Amino acid sequence: MSTSTTITGDVHFDGELVVEGVVVGNITAEAGSEAQLRIAEGGQVEGDIDVPLAVIDGCVTGNIRAGKHIELAARGVVNGNVSYHLIEMVMGSAVNGALARMSQKESKDGSQQEREIALVQSENLQLENAG
Repeated sequence: MSTSTTITGDVHFDGELVVEGVVVGNITAEAGSEAQLRIAEGGQVEGDIDVPLAVIDGCVTGNIRAGKHIELAARGVVNGNVSYHLIEMVMGSAVNGALARMSQKESKDGSQQEREIALVQSENLQLENAG
């Protein structure tokens, strides 16, 4: 999308999405995909991002969840929390929020609900084996 484009609403994608303009809404990649989000210099996102791979060289106001890898380029600014499996930060980038590294399982599973279900199943298995 070009620098003069503004999208209002949530964006769901697969493949590669390059944001040079403004997105006001959440950006989500297809589950299980190798999708990559690139926010170019001057690009802006006002919303949460949930993707496997991200390169941020613009401004994000919202939380980011990068299941595999996130690169914060020299002009990348995130005003929100960043959850990641691997992170690369270039000098000049900034995160105004918390950084949280996800475990390998979290980065593949995705949702908090799936993690809670796995924990309950694990506890039930332990109780069955003990009894």
